[in-house]
Amino acid sequence: MFDGQYDTCWSSDAGSPQWIKIKFKERRVMKAFSIQFQGGFAGKDCVLHFGNSNEEFENFLFYPNDVNDTQEFVLPGNFDVTHVEFMFKTSTDFFGRIVIYNLKIY
Repeated sequence: MFDGQYDTCWSSDAGSPQWIKIKFKERRVMKAFSIQFQGGFAGKDCVLHFGNSNEEFENFLFYPNDVNDTQEFVLPGNFDVTHVEFMFKTSTDFFGRIVIYNLKIY
């Protein structure tokens, strides 16, 4: 998912919700992210939680399409973050599985 290779992926177990949590060693500026799902296994009704600590988080709702293409989402500003959590409330898969080939944070 983070290695830039198109033949590797992250695959969740069945069930909803699913999530990915990332903790950076140092603060970094986040202004956008891109994500590439496997068609048929995309997240729906998604929320990005992000912030500098475990207590103060911003929320950004995003609604990806159920396609194989890389999709980019731009935040409404630049944010200093140490913690990022992608929450996939539901999935396009009947069993709630999510498959992600690439995830980049800008």
